[in-house]
Amino acid sequence: MPIVGNIPDVLDDLLKLLRDSKPQDLSQWWKQIDEWRAKDCLRYDRSSKIIKPQFVLEKLYEVTRGEAL
Repeated sequence: MPIVGNIPDVLDDLLKLLRDSKPQDLSQWWKQIDEWRAKDCLRYDRSSKIIKPQFVLEKLYEVTRGEAL
């Protein structure tokens, strides 16, 4: 959903909504995150002749020392 408006006004409105909202139970969300972490997504076939996205991310991290944006 796009948000269009003057940045200070929009941020003020968003912060007000956050302050006024009730705390939510995030346990299911954290459970899902833990499931994703358990998959070890950066494991891949390193002997493949096809360049894998994981390889690209790994090398980008190495070259930028983790400072890539």
